[in-house]
Amino acid sequence: MLANGTARWGLIATGRRLRLLRRGVSAGGRSYFEVDLEALFDTPDLHAFAIFWALFRAAALATDADKDGHSLLDLVEEGSRQYALGVGEDLKDAVFEAVRVAAQGFLTTPHSRRHGEEDRGGEGAVDLQQVFQDTLALMYRLLFVLYAESRDLLPLGHPIYRDSYSLESLHNDVAAPDAAYSDAGRGLWQRLRALFALIQRGCRAGDFVVPAFYGALFSDATAPTLRVGVLSDATVARIVDLLSTTGGSA
Repeated sequence: MLANGTARWGLIATGRRLRLLRRGVSAGGRSYFEVDLEALFDTPDLHAFAIFWALFRAAALATDADKDGHSLLDLVEEGSRQYALGVGEDLKDAVFEAVRVAAQGFLTTPHSRRHGEEDRGGEGAVDLQQVFQDTLALMYRLLFVLYAESRDLLPLGHPIYRDSYSLESLHNDVAAPDAAYSDAGRGLWQRLRALFALIQRGCRAGDFVVPAFYGALFSDATAPTLRVGVLSDATVARIVDLLSTTGGSA
């Protein structure tokens, strides 16, 4: 109905959720504003309610001649789109830098070099192509986890996962103002290894449920560098910061 009419915006209600959908975008698309009414009214968050009131009231749909005939929703949607484009470019640059940092970390960590030489049959040379491919696999794993945590595909709301395994917790630790990580420490790499193992195998213990993600992505058999290699705390902290923050920190 919205596609065939003249209105720019339509409202879809399911009882619990309200969704403002722009004309030209299907209901399964990603360009929309949505509010969970139950969560909104169960949580006394005045800032969240103010955003809801600003975007979902009738005045937000009214066009303004001083704004080239656009409504508040039109301007917010355009701003969101431009911001997303900027984030996409920043994330691309951050991933390239994270790949460089990780590959250099694997090649300069003595433990990683030693095992790499052993995997090559003691020839004394590391397979650089393998290191590069496995470094890409590491990036795919981290980006997958960031996405899964943001979409509730992983139990970020459960204290065991959130505090002991999550990338969100790890990023909070490395982003703390007093955080300092050395090239000698290996604890952060072990946290990542534990996270990857949990996702690969899954877990069911009471109300703590992590679905197993079978496949090659989290399998060490397909990424020997990640199985035997080691990254320092300083390297892991930099990688996590790059991928978790738009463009990384300076």
